[in-house]
Amino acid sequence: FVVKPRHALALRYNDKSPMENFHVATAFELMQEQGISLLEHNHPSPPVGALRGRVIEMVLATDMTQHKQVVASFASEMSDNDKVQDVDKLTFEKLMLHVADIGHPLRPEAVHREWSRRVTNEFFAIGDKEKEL
Repeated sequence: FVVKPRHALALRYNDKSPMENFHVATAFELMQEQGISLLEHNHPSPPVGALRGRVIEMVLATDMTQHKQVVASFASEMSDNDKVQDVDKLTFEKLMLHVADIGHPLRPEAVHREWSRRVTNEFFAIGDKEKEL
């Protein structure tokens, strides 16, 4: 909803998943401000930069404009590999985070209803915001 009206976030992130980019950038900024080194470790690999890049890719995959690509990539991995252990891990991680993001209908009914109420309110708020822009 921020791309069409040329919102500052859309401009900052070149119209590419602006809300998801904002969320992951803000998360890393908050961790830095609070001195939380969530990705730091003492192992030889993977490098912290690679872990950070992986988290960014996973969060960007939650953008609904990426839905078909995320699902198709995983389906392709499954058809190309005999064992689930051989599936590309990042492809699997993107799917898992995306499914977690949209999977509330599979939760118990009370949880589903609450999340449905929340997402409906969010969509109405977005519509109201779009009208203002």
